[in-house]
Amino acid sequence: MEPYRFEHITYAYPGEEKPAVEDVSFTVQPGEFIVVCGASGSGKTTLLRQIKERHSAFGFVMQNPRTQTVTDTVGHELAFGMENKGIRPDNMWHAIAETTTYFGMQDWLDRAVYELSGGELQLVNLAAVLLLDPNVILLDEPTAQLDPMAATEFLEIVKRLNTQFGITVILIEQRLEEVLAACDRMLVLYEGRIAAFDTVRGVYEKICRSELSAEYLSYMPSYVRLYAGVNESADECPQSIKECRNWFYGTNVELSVIKKEKSKLTGACSLACRDVYFRYERTGPDILKGIQFRAYPGHIYGIVGGNGSGKSTFLKVLTGAKRHYHGKITVDGEMAYLPQEPKYMFLQDRVRDVISDRQVVEDFGLEELLDRHPYDVSGGQMQRVAMAYLCEKQASVYLFDEPTKGLDPRWKQMFGAWLEKLAGEGKTVIVVTHDVEFAANYCEWMSMCFRSELTEPMRTSEFLNEHYFYTTAIHKITRDKYPHLVSERSLYET
Repeated sequence: MEPYRFEHITYAYPGEEKPAVEDVSFTVQPGEFIVVCGASGSGKTTLLRQIKERHSAFGFVMQNPRTQTVTDTVGHELAFGMENKGIRPDNMWHAIAETTTYFGMQDWLDRAVYELSGGELQLVNLAAVLLLDPNVILLDEPTAQLDPMAATEFLEIVKRLNTQFGITVILIEQRLEEVLAACDRMLVLYEGRIAAFDTVRGVYEKICRSELSAEYLSYMPSYVRLYAGVNESADECPQSIKECRNWFYGTNVELSVIKKEKSKLTGACSLACRDVYFRYERTGPDILKGIQFRAYPGHIYGIVGGNGSGKSTFLKVLTGAKRHYHGKITVDGEMAYLPQEPKYMFLQDRVRDVISDRQVVEDFGLEELLDRHPYDVSGGQMQRVAMAYLCEKQASVYLFDEPTKGLDPRWKQMFGAWLEKLAGEGKTVIVVTHDVEFAANYCEWMSMCFRSELTEPMRTSEFLNEHYFYTTAIHKITRDKYPHLVSERSLYET
C-alpha cells in the first residue's frame, strides 16, 4: 500500500494574518499509530480538520461526543452514515450486528442517545465511524471528557483497531501515559509548524534534551519527567509506566519528597448541602441522593467519578440552574461558574467584548485572540477566555466543571496557580475533573461521586493513596516505596 502523504498544509482563519498551520508536510505509513501533541493553539485540531477536508473518506472522532451525534437512538446513529452512502439495508444491519458485538454494545440499539454516558457515547461515535470502513481514523482528544477508566477502555479499543485490523490512527491526546506505549511515532507542533516527528524516544532526544527542553518536557508523560529529573545522562527514556517501574526499582532510585504543611478547616463553612435530592423527571431516577457536603473558605476541593455519576448535575444544582426537590443548600456570598461547555457563556462577537481588563487579557494569554469570535478559537483557548471572564467576577465560591480539558501543561500550571490565588484570598474553589494528575497537584481535598452519592472530602494524598485507578502515574510507579507520593509537585517544587 502507498503511504499517506500530507503536503504543504496551510490554513489561516478568516481575518487572521498568521496561519494556524503553515506548510506542514509529513508522511504516514499504512497501519501506523501517530500521536499529535503541542501547545494550546499550536494548530493540532486545525491540522486534523484540514486533513479531513482533503480526505473525506477518513473517519473523524471529535473531542466532545455530544457534538457528533445527529439521531435519537444508538441504532439510528450507527445506521445514519451508511444510509447516506446508500448501503443496502441487509448489508447495513449485518455490519451493525458484527460491529456492536465487537464493541460489546449489542444491547444498546434501542437506547436513547441522550441517556448514554460520555464514555458510552464516544464508543458509539467510534463505532459509527468504523462502520463506514475507513482506512484512516482521525481522533481529536476523544477522551477529554471521559473519566479515567472510560478513557482507558476507549483507548484500548483504538489500539485494537490499529493492531488487529491495520487501521491507521492519527490521534490528538493529552493523556499520553495511556498511548505512548502503543504509538509508533509522535508529531509535535509548535506555532503551526512541525517541531519534531519521530519515535517517542526520538522526540525525547531531539526536543527534551535541546534548548526547548524546559517547555517540551512538560508535554511528555510524568514518568518521563521523573526519569529525566533523576537520570539526565541516560540514553533512553521509558515508553510506558511498566518500563519506568522496572527502571525505578531496578536501579533503587532515591527521591527527596517535599512535605507540605496540612491546611486546617476553620471558620464558618461557605457552602453547605444537607440531604439534597435531585431528579430530571418527576417519575425518573434520582440523579443526586442525600448529598451531604460542606466546603470552607480558602480551600480547593476536587470531585471525581465516572461519566454519568452526577458530578456536573451537582454543580448545576449548586448554582440554581437545576432545582433540587428535597434538602437544603446554603451559600455564603455570590458564586461564579465555569460550565463544561463554556461557549454557552458568550453572547458577544469578539473576545475583546468578553473581557475588559487589560491585565487579565495578558495574564491569560489572549492578546492575539481579541478580534476573534469566542467560538472561532481552539478548545484550550476557549477555556482560557472563559477563565478570564470569571477572573473579572467578584465571587466567594468558584465552581469549575472539567476546566482543564484542552489546556496544555503550561496553562494547566497557570490555572492551578490562579486557583491557589483564589484560595489564598479566602475563596472557596470546587473543581469537577477527570484530570487526576491536575487534582493531585492543586486540590487539597477530594470527593468521589458514585451511584448518585458524594463521599465526604478526604485529604488528596490519602484519597489517591487508597485508589488504583483514580490515582496518578507517579503514584502507580512509586507507591511500593513512597506510598504517600501522589503528585509531581511534591518532587519538583520547593
